[in-house]
Amino acid sequence: MWYRHVLAWRHDTPLAAHGPELARRVTDGYLTTSTLSPAYNRWRAGRGNG
Repeated sequence: MWYRHVLAWRHDTPLAAHGPELARRVTDGYLTTSTLSPAYNRWRAGRGNG
């Protein structure tokens, strides 16, 4: 199973100035939450991403 998440916004909107911070927070939250799953940790370790 493969999922891809995309964060997108236009460069000429108020959100654009916050893009890097938003992406960092989403990534940090994902990594923090994903460590709660032993099965996911095993899967990542098996793919060299552990």
